[in-house]
Amino acid sequence: MAKFIIYTQHRCNFCNLAKDLMKEKEWEYEERLLDTPEKLKKFKQSGYKTVPQIFMKVGGYSELKEFTKLWQN
Repeated sequence: MAKFIIYTQHRCNFCNLAKDLMKEKEWEYEERLLDTPEKLKKFKQSGYKTVPQIFMKVGGYSELKEFTKLWQN
């Protein structure tokens, strides 16, 4: 099923709040810590300026089909 990916940095209050909310909702997430100058440089070169940045990973077609069932009226 869908999983969140969260890009974070140390001592980031909003990053901690985002992770706390994910835990509260019992949503699965993967943290990607920007803890080296190289990781941070690549992150910024991709066009992102702030953390946290939160993305959703759904998977392939079968997972997408299952995920869309959550959003049907």
